[in-house]
Amino acid sequence: MKKLIERVEAIADSMELPAEAALGELKLSMVGQGRALVENHRGVLSFESSCVSVAAKRGRLIFRGDGLYLAAMSAEWLVICGKIQVVEWE
Repeated sequence: MKKLIERVEAIADSMELPAEAALGELKLSMVGQGRALVENHRGVLSFESSCVSVAAKRGRLIFRGDGLYLAAMSAEWLVICGKIQVVEWE
């Protein structure tokens, strides 16, 4: 499996594609404490103003904070806003 991943990464590099896109891996970008962009997600598992759980290819990403809300969402990405205090990977 490791060799397959290395080959996919090499192909992605040669095509100038990000490896996370080629492998379908989750990508998280944060701007301060107030905004998170999650790419390559597999859906929102649960949502409350204090906790948002997002499915990933392997595991899930959990955001904890205050006043959390989904500002935008598509099949490939989502934006979580509010006061993000903790991000956990399970």
